[in-house]
Amino acid sequence: MYRTILTTLLFTIIFASRGYSFNEWEMIQTDTVYSLKDVDNEPEPEGGIEALYSKWNSLGTYPKEARRKGIEGRVLISFIIDEAGRMSDAKVEEGIGHGCDEVAVEALLKTGVKWIPAMKDNVKVKVRMVAPFVFRLK
Repeated sequence: MYRTILTTLLFTIIFASRGYSFNEWEMIQTDTVYSLKDVDNEPEPEGGIEALYSKWNSLGTYPKEARRKGIEGRVLISFIIDEAGRMSDAKVEEGIGHGCDEVAVEALLKTGVKWIPAMKDNVKVKVRMVAPFVFRLK
């Protein structure tokens, strides 16, 4: 308890003397987005990865143009999982076009799946992940 109070007091003095407020310090601390190789525990969707892919696939509809032109392939989507387990900043890293890229991103965001955040040194951290969405004609 004494150590915690002393540490808090020390941080207050250091950051106040440099002109930082606690809110600014929190923003500085949480701006880092790690890659999967840099964290101790990777983020995990609640319910597991299979549940995420099942829901993601059910929300994605094959674009008419892609179906008409016989387009198949894989769209790689990157996104951030923050310290609270929320998904954000979804974007296409590698697409196949013809409406497939947009469908993949939209379906991922619609899943609404909550994540168990990544951990680094026993602290929850932001991490960028990449996931494939496969379009295959039947």
